[in-house]
Amino acid sequence: MIEQRSNLGPFVRALKRRFVIDAADADAVLALPHTLKLVDAGRYIIREGDLPGHCIILLKGVASRHKTMGDGTRQVVGLHMEGEPIDLHYAMLFPSVDNVQALTPVEVALVPHRAMLDLMHSRPAVADAIWTDSLAGSSVFREWIANVGRRGAYTRLAHLICEMALRQGADISTGACSFYLPLTQTDMADALGLTSVHVNRTLQALRREGLVETKARWVKIPDWTALADAGDFCPRYLQLSREHA
Repeated sequence: MIEQRSNLGPFVRALKRRFVIDAADADAVLALPHTLKLVDAGRYIIREGDLPGHCIILLKGVASRHKTMGDGTRQVVGLHMEGEPIDLHYAMLFPSVDNVQALTPVEVALVPHRAMLDLMHSRPAVADAIWTDSLAGSSVFREWIANVGRRGAYTRLAHLICEMALRQGADISTGACSFYLPLTQTDMADALGLTSVHVNRTLQALRREGLVETKARWVKIPDWTALADAGDFCPRYLQLSREHA
């Protein structure tokens, strides 16, 4: 495999989490033409109305997807982690209908739409892997709708923390874990349909009950099962259980 000579290793590893692709297919992904771009935290990667001529793959860092309301407020509708494609759907759909903003300093790969589409046409397994990844993203989106629409603030926040732990690669095998949470309380409020004050109070309640410990941006979960119960959290929707070396 040519991964050691390509910047697109995180993309291949993300695809392999949910689908089997062989070495030849992986090498074809790694060989995609691309341009690297660094984006500072707080800067926009995509703005609503943009007409990107390339697919954007997040190689390092974390980004949020949000809609801006007429009154200037925003609703975060998704989060993107390392290795995830941000906008493959814009190879077919134009223009952009939402905003993607860097929450941390990020590095992205810009892959021309034509190159990505040609790869998918010539490599059916790669197309299937990308399609599977897209379906998993839809599953996460549906869970977010349910979380914001029907769960209380306490449960919503516990659920989001559990999701972020797993998507950030936390090891919960021992029943406890620590992970870096790149979201501010304002980010969490915008993701959960709450105010920052409400998030702060709810986070304090989780701390008082010993479900989370926080220091700067680091979160410790002393008892994973207890927090998952508090958040009505079942990880099945993340589709992360299918690991492939």
